Amino acid sequence: MYKLMSGLLTCLVLAGCGGGSDDQFSKNNYATQSCPSNMTCGFMKAPKDYNNPNGEQVDIYYGVHKALDPANRIGSLILNFGGPSAEAVVGASKMATYALPQEILNRFDIVGMDPRGTGQSANGLCSSEKQRPR
Repeated sequence: MYKLMSGLLTCLVLAGCGGGSDDQFSKNNYATQSCPSNMTCGFMKAPKDYNNPNGEQVDIYYGVHKALDPANRIGSLILNFGGPSAEAVVGASKMATYALPQEILNRFDIVGMDPRGTGQSANGLCSSEKQRPR
C-alpha cells in the first residue's frame, strides 16, 4: 500500500510541475472561426517525422474548455476518442456540454487535439512498410 501511495503522490507532484517553454504553441494563430463557442482553440507545432524531431514541423489543432472553478482547478483532462478520423476538439466540446459531470467541469480543463489528418490538424506522414524503422 505504501508503494502505491508513494507512486500516486509522485505522479501528482510531477503533474503540477511546469512543462517548460510554451514556444511550441502558436498563441497568435487562433482558429476562432470554427472553434466551438465553449472552447479556446489554437495550433501547436509537432515534428512531421518523429524520427527527425528537428526537421519540418506541422500544426496540430487543439481546444481547451477551461475549468469553471479556476481557484479549485486540479489540472487538465485530455480526451482521446480513438479512431480512425475522430476530431477531438469537437468531441471534447460536446463532452463538456452534454456528458461530463459538473464536478469534472469545475475542477479540470477539458482538452481535445485533432489527430493528424483530422479536423484542422495537418495531414500525417505516411510511409511504406519498407521505410519504417524496425
